[in-house]
Amino acid sequence: MQKIKIPLGVKIISLLWFIPGILALIRSGLLFIMLLIVLFEGRLTGIGKIFLSFSGIIAIATIGIFGILISKNLEKRRKWARLLVVILSCIGLILSPIIFIYKGFLYGIVGILGEIIVGGYLLFNKKVKAYFS
Repeated sequence: MQKIKIPLGVKIISLLWFIPGILALIRSGLLFIMLLIVLFEGRLTGIGKIFLSFSGIIAIATIGIFGILISKNLEKRRKWARLLVVILSCIGLILSPIIFIYKGFLYGIVGILGEIIVGGYLLFNKKVKAYFS
């Protein structure tokens, strides 16, 4: 069986999902350690505050795991991962006016261009289609 070479663009997109995923896991780990320190010092009281803190940490870790799973499954030629990235790119494109409002022009333009490039590449590139078929 011949091994199909991963297109460079798919490798780059995979890295663009993997690196933030790892960083989110690191961030959630550091936040967990900080939360434990604050809890043991007695500076965080109230079950609601503690629950919200743990919920935030779990949410950040979940996002990190999600990014890593998408990255690895893009490299493993999983069609669902490609489709999911295209769908998320479309959602990002639809929500990009919010970025213009809250982050400014430069962030908005970079966001729009990034979503168009990633989604368009995964959707229309012939090498990518062949790789995932």
